[in-house]
Order: sequence, then C-alpha cells, then structure tokens
Amino acid sequence: MSAEGTATVAADATGTVPGRDAGQPLLQVRNVTQRYGDKVVLRNVDLDVFENEYVTVLGPSGSGKSVLLRLIAGFEDPTEGEIDISGRNVVGVPAHLRNVGLVFQNFALFPHLKVGQNIAYGLRNRAHDRLSAAEADVKVEEMLHLVGLEGLKDRRVNQISGGQRQRVALARTLATDPKIVLLDEPLGALDANLRASMKIELRKLQTRLGATFVHVTGNEEEALAMADRIIVLERGRIAQFDAPERVFARPETAQVAFALSRFNLVKGRVEGGSFVADGFSLCLAPDHQVLSGPATYCVGYDRVDVEEVDTSLAPGDCSIVCKHVSHEYSGATVTYLFELPDGQHFEAQYHLHHRKAKRLEEGAEYLLRWPMARAFVYPGVVE
Repeated sequence: MSAEGTATVAADATGTVPGRDAGQPLLQVRNVTQRYGDKVVLRNVDLDVFENEYVTVLGPSGSGKSVLLRLIAGFEDPTEGEIDISGRNVVGVPAHLRNVGLVFQNFALFPHLKVGQNIAYGLRNRAHDRLSAAEADVKVEEMLHLVGLEGLKDRRVNQISGGQRQRVALARTLATDPKIVLLDEPLGALDANLRASMKIELRKLQTRLGATFVHVTGNEEEALAMADRIIVLERGRIAQFDAPERVFARPETAQVAFALSRFNLVKGRVEGGSFVADGFSLCLAPDHQVLSGPATYCVGYDRVDVEEVDTSLAPGDCSIVCKHVSHEYSGATVTYLFELPDGQHFEAQYHLHHRKAKRLEEGAEYLLRWPMARAFVYPGVVE
C-alpha cells in the first residue's frame, strides 16, 4: 500500500496480475474519492478488474462498499477521480448508457408482472437496441433456461420461492448483456440453505457466461468462497486486494484480519523484541521484532492447538497459558473460548475432519500453542 493508504491490483515483478495476461482492464477506478458534505466515504480508491473475473468487495457497514458499487453503476458520480469501462471514462455518463447491470439485495422485481415480463422489462424499455416482442420472448426463454427456471415464465413473482426470485433478478440483469454485473448483497435476503446453494449457482453461472461480476458483501465466508480476487474495504480505503487464499494466509493489516473474522487480535505493544500486554508476553518472529510501540498480535483460530499446561513446546512454537471459558459446537467445527491474563479473549478452532475435539474443563487452565511463523504483528491497536 502507498503512504496514502490506497491499494492496487497485486502484481508480480513484471507488473502483471498473477494468472492473467497483461492487457487493458475492463474496469479501472482511478483515485476516486466520494464526499457527502464533510464526510469522506471513499478516499483515493484505485483498482483494476479484468474480463471474466469474479471480484468480491468485503467490508463492514460504513466501509463504503455499496457507495463504490453505485459509482460504478452510474447512480452517482465521484467527487474526485475517474472510472473507466472498456477504456472509456464513464463519469457523467448516465447509468442506462454504461452497459452495467445491477442485482439488488431485495431483487427489486415488479410484483404486478409475471416472471417472463420481469425478465423482458429491460429488453423492452432500454434506451437503445430495444427488442420486438417476439425477439424479447426468445431472449426470455434463453434466460429462463440459463438460470434453471424453465416453465415459470407465466408465474407471478409472489408465487415463487426466494431463491427463484433471485434467479429472476439475475436473468433480468443478464438479459441485457451487460459488460459488468454488479451484485449488491445478493444473498443477504436468503436463508442459510439457500445462501449455500446460491453461492455455488452464482459462481457456476459467472463461469458459464464468461462475464465479469463485482459482488458486494459483508459476509467473509461468501467473499472468500466466491472470488477470484477479493477487495477488503476499511473506512473508505482499500486495505487489501488479492486472491482469497493470499488475503487469508497473510492479511496486510489488522483491519483486514478483523474483517475476515478468523483471527485472534490481541492488543498490546512491542518492547525489546517481544509482544507484551498486561500480565503476559508473546514471542515474535525476527521480522516483527523491529517494531516498537502499540501493536496488534494476530493468529488464526485454526492455527492454535490446545494442550495440557505441562506440554513441551516444539522449536518455533509460541504459547500462552490461559483459562478456558466455554466452547461452541457447530457441526464441522468446535470453537474453544479462552480468557487471557488481562481479560482479552482468545479462540482456538478445531475442524473436526482434521482434528479430534478436546474435552476441556470450564475454568481450568490450558496451554495454547501455535507456530511462530503463523503469527503476525501490526503497528497500532485495532478497534
């Protein structure tokens, strides 16, 4: 990241994005800032998105992710900066002339229209290349087949399920052949089972179409599972933009680790080559020992082993003894909650197809250990 806190596409030494040919990005956002009065919602945002990519945008409420989507869609223009689509600056170009499709969280279907009429709406009412009724019918049938809703053309939208309504919303957007499909929390209105199945369906659909999807979400599992690359927004800035496995393996900031909801974040400070807090210290890898002052110690829940207090450590292990508070079983995993000597919480998560669950006594002390190489320290204290 630059000193101003902006981030760009992760590249290798040749300047190309890993796994992609060099060439003009389909979408370029350059130095975009968005203000509402005195409030800065996006600041100096730079990003490139290439053809056929599935990019997710992750961030908490207020991070600016939905504002970024509205700027790309053309519902607003940025206070500063430029947005290019296919090499053309579209700032000032109306939304309906950008060839960008948007799928809303609530699907925004017309309840008085049938499924087929909803899908045909954009085809019959767009500003250019309007289709005749017969041409629109052919396109509607093609879209129904694409999203697996054959036979539902004449149903009203209040007569189909939530998952089917989402597919209608997708079909309506895809029918106009947009260059970029923007999805604003598209799975947020669905129940857990539908969310799981629609994650797979959306990704399969994007691959089949060879389209470019930009998908905004506040759900870290969704963001990691679906993306070719993931943007993590934090207070209007891009904190990290990279492949999901890289973001997960090495968050660039404590805020990124916090957004992923998979890491212990311990507040303290670095002094004399160690991380210290009230009543305890944690070992640091050599490259982190150069830091000094307030800091945040970060280690993934699934990197932590729970042992008896007298267990011997292996070379390169970090450890701490702390009190077991409770545990949570969720089918595939069990998460153990501990209390550090200063009252901060610390978690260990066992994936049960990899590790056997532990029987722990509530209130008893245990030794927690993890590889030093898997722990990171960031300057400053994450809030």
